[in-house]
Amino acid sequence: MGRLADDEPDHFTPASLRVELVLLTVRDGRLAVLLVKRHSAPFQGCWALPGGGLGDHEDLDAASQRLLTLTTGLEHDPWHAEQLRSYVSAVPAQQTAGAAGSASERSDEQVSAQRSVSVAYMVFMPVGTDPAPGSAAEAFRWWAVDDLSDDGPVLAFDHASIIADAVDRCRSKLEYTTVAASFLQEPFTLGELRRIYENVWGVKLHHSNFARKLTSSPGYLVAEVDGSPGRATLYRRGSAQFVMPPIPRPVGE
Repeated sequence: MGRLADDEPDHFTPASLRVELVLLTVRDGRLAVLLVKRHSAPFQGCWALPGGGLGDHEDLDAASQRLLTLTTGLEHDPWHAEQLRSYVSAVPAQQTAGAAGSASERSDEQVSAQRSVSVAYMVFMPVGTDPAPGSAAEAFRWWAVDDLSDDGPVLAFDHASIIADAVDRCRSKLEYTTVAASFLQEPFTLGELRRIYENVWGVKLHHSNFARKLTSSPGYLVAEVDGSPGRATLYRRGSAQFVMPPIPRPVGE
């Protein structure tokens, strides 16, 4: 049998495989991501996504769940987690904090030094949750995603691109799925759920109209306790995975 393609490379560069966790939550009214400070090279002193390699006989999903437990030290069975995408980067062993950049910005000499494949998982942590003492994220900080700009912290590897993709995915999924409720500990009020949308999207929503959209979507919410006079009704997330009809994100507000 001949070669499948004439442009098949003559040699292949070995690559390491890692799982990176993009842990998102809402803090102080803003969408935030959990980052840990690196204590060793490369990118010593820079902020990075928590993650690690695969264990023996471990698939990607199992590795992500193990690393999530190791990072947070918490039970996380009801948390929303999904695979985001895979990233290929080249990082030379001598890379320093001041030379951070995307794979496309690095020289051919650097690219040939080392390649890494990172499979990113996006996780929604309930509001008010922090890693437990003694977890692997001892030197962690919640960063508002809007602060991770050119004037923000130096991020290790290609983690800025990974975070940007996760934020886009998160904001988009709130339009057509019920995952917004994953940011809250149950039971919750409609006002608390509305503020999740506002904080993730960075907009203000009309509370009455928005509450009507949420409660009219089949299977999205289940009332746990009817609100007595002067008290709001409490809800849990229902079995539906999609919002029907979808809720378009407001533009220009």
